[in-house]
Order: sequence, then C-alpha cells, then structure tokens
Amino acid sequence: MARQNHNGPSPARRQSARRWARQWVATIRLLAACAAGLAVSCTAQEEGGHGNEADGRRPLASTLARDIELEAGEGPPVVGLDYLAADSAGNLFVLDARAGRLHKYTAAGRHVGALAGADGEPVFLRQPAGPGPGGVVVGRDGNVYVAAAPHGMFDRELTENLVKGAVTRVSPALVVDTVFTIRGPEAIGLKSAWRRELAVVLGRPRDAVERAFGLTEEEVLAREEVLLLTYDGVPTTVFHPADERRHGVPYWGGWFSTYTAVAGDELLVVSSLYPIHRYRPGGELVGTFGSASPSFRQPSEPEPRTFPTEDARYYEWRSTFTTIGGIHVVADSLVVVVLVDRNADEPAVAQWSYRADVYDLRSGSAVARDVDLEGPVLHADTLLYVAWQPTGDGWHVGLFDLSERR
Repeated sequence: MARQNHNGPSPARRQSARRWARQWVATIRLLAACAAGLAVSCTAQEEGGHGNEADGRRPLASTLARDIELEAGEGPPVVGLDYLAADSAGNLFVLDARAGRLHKYTAAGRHVGALAGADGEPVFLRQPAGPGPGGVVVGRDGNVYVAAAPHGMFDRELTENLVKGAVTRVSPALVVDTVFTIRGPEAIGLKSAWRRELAVVLGRPRDAVERAFGLTEEEVLAREEVLLLTYDGVPTTVFHPADERRHGVPYWGGWFSTYTAVAGDELLVVSSLYPIHRYRPGGELVGTFGSASPSFRQPSEPEPRTFPTEDARYYEWRSTFTTIGGIHVVADSLVVVVLVDRNADEPAVAQWSYRADVYDLRSGSAVARDVDLEGPVLHADTLLYVAWQPTGDGWHVGLFDLSERR
C-alpha cells in the first residue's frame, strides 16, 4: 500500500510513479521469462492503462476528495481497517477484525464509540467455524450486521448442528441485538444489503470435506455461493453456482473469494476471476459482462520441468498474480472492479498494489482499465472509500473521486 510522509509527493505523482514501476517490473519479468524459455507469451504488453485512448476508453484517475483520519482526537487505535460500512447520515462503522472490535465514527471522523465486551475485551474475533470476521454492512432497516459471532458464544470444537457461520445484528447505538446462525459453510462473508435482505457469501470447502462434515448429497451438489437472508435471519434464496476454477490450480483456492454489489434491483456478483454476473431479486441470472485485460496475471501451473527445483523463480511464478478484490457501484452509473496485484520475490516478502477496471453499469462496456488506487476499496457511494496510511502510521479513510486524467 502506498505510503507518504507529510512532505511527500502528491497523490498524482505517486500514482504515476507506481504505474511506471509496475510497467518496468512487468517488462523485466517478461524478458527474464523469455530468456529462461518459460511458458509465457513473449509479446510485450503495455500495462497501466496508457492504451485507453486508442480504443475509446476514457483515461480515468482516482483523485482524493476528502481524508478522514480515524485515530485523530480521542479515537482509539485501529489495528486493521478491514471492513467498513456507512449509514444514510454518513456515519462510518469500522470493523477492526484483527482486534475484534466494531467502531463508529461520524462523517467527519469523530469517534462516537466502540462495541466491546466486559472489561473492554474483543467482541468479534472469529466465526463459529474459526475464520475471522467476514464483513460488515448497514441494512436498510438502519441496523448494523457483522459476519461473526460474539466472542465465546461458540466452542471452536462444536460440531452439533453444523453451526459454522453467524451474522450478528447490532443496533446503531452499538448494542448487540441478536445472532443468526447459518449451517453448512466453513465461512461466510457479508458484502451487501439488497432490497429487504442481506447478501451473504457462503465459503464452501471441497465436496469431500463437506461430505466428511456430514452434509447431505443434495447440499453438496447444490454448490451455490450467495444466500439471501432477511433482516430477521430467515434464508430465502440461494444462487450463483460455485466457480470450479478455484480448484484448477492447487495453490489458488485459498485466494479465491466472491464479492457482491447492489445495482438498483440487480445484484452484481464476481469471484476472483471475471466475468461479472447480474442477478434479479429472485436469483435469476440476467447475464454477464467484463473480461480481464492483458495486465491481469492469472495464476497458472508451470509446464512440467520448467523449474528443475523449487527455487526463487518457481516461488515467484506461484506467488505473483492478479486477483479481484472487490466490486462496487459508484454514483449509480459506474461499476468499479478492484484488482489486487500480489508481487512476491521471496517467501518472507510480498507486496500488494491496487488498481481498478471501470465499467458502464447500463451497458457493461469498459470505461477505463488499470486506474491506480491508494489501497483496498471498502465501500462506495458517489465516492470510493479507500483504506490507506498516507503518513505511514495510523489508518485513514480516503474518499476518492474518479475523474478524467489530465
């Protein structure tokens, strides 16, 4: 994630520097791969969106509109800015999954309060099956919903009734109201409040694992990944079949996730690879759109005998790739797909960078490619809410606009 001291370069210069660096690194890797005779295309591809003008797409840039420092004033330290939701008044609900706390801030960044247990211990450390919290959203009923269970509610070894996922309803005043349990999936993610329901992503293990944990054959074969759950915890519809590409590369499954975004009466769903799926309220598929650009580095298995030993080149092949890290609708007109580039040259060091593909919501056509981002996008309305650390310490929420690059 890009960092800057108070006297550092402007966001525009940082974006330009990152774009140049990414192009240079990609070129060096391409030449090295060609020299080594690796199974890649040795035709130079330009990254970074400089070709947008030639094919009619607009050269967009993310521009900082407002910066909210979460630790300013009397606000407590935030260990990790992992999930964020905003209500109709602009209040921010920040789920610090690593510390297990839910914080509330005003639209100006003033800390209102935090949900903590007795003696201040963490509340949301994990889901019943063990994974950490999986998201926070504000429902259209005004309540806050967290994909996790209050700490200590479920024993880690508990297998009775296969309760593995849970959604906790919290009042706007940060009081736990109730907990809904979900049977079956090993983990859940909470991404969107759609119409009168929550869109819950079901993280399912492989078939054999599901059978081992006692799911019926019908439950295993269903394989859908998105569950609609009413604000009273009643499941209504399950849809979006599991993408089997997650099992195509052995090491890839752990990075594979599904994301949702609300677009009026439609729900947009995308996994870690294109395309984007459009669904109606009953879970009926309307169609798909979106495709990867040449800069998208999809993980793959090397050809046999490409690497005689598991050396540094082998590690880099496996650990340098692009994945989709989110989808958002901006100003009811643009679809922003967040791309995450993972670059790792050695086991102990991995660098992450973020960019976006932008599509027209109505037509599904590409508007821009490879728009540089300062960090992961956690929420969107008319702006993108980005988690970043511009001074190198302390979390900020940067509100970024998408505008024509000049």
